[in-house]
Amino acid sequence: MGSIMKLLQQVLYRHLHIHPRFVNKFTLVTLLFVVWVGVFDTHSFWDSYQLSRTISRLENEKVDLKKNIEVAKADKIDLENNKEKYAREKYFMHKEDEEVFIIERTK
Repeated sequence: MGSIMKLLQQVLYRHLHIHPRFVNKFTLVTLLFVVWVGVFDTHSFWDSYQLSRTISRLENEKVDLKKNIEVAKADKIDLENNKEKYAREKYFMHKEDEEVFIIERTK
């Protein structure tokens, strides 16, 4: 075990310039733990990031759906109050002796 530790200390010192006295079994176990929790665990940083993005997307969708609900409620009230006006405006219905002119607005 001692020769593996010395070899690891030399490799880390050469490539990462980490002084050999900072490389011991405690720092290696701590580093292994951080890597395990950060990458491989079920509650890893990557999974937390993806979940936060999903939550953000769903909250935005919730706001859009609330706006759609308000529009639908307004349309329902309009329909209940004046059915003939609603049918003429939304579905272009007309009586037999009437002519309907549809004017489309371009944006």
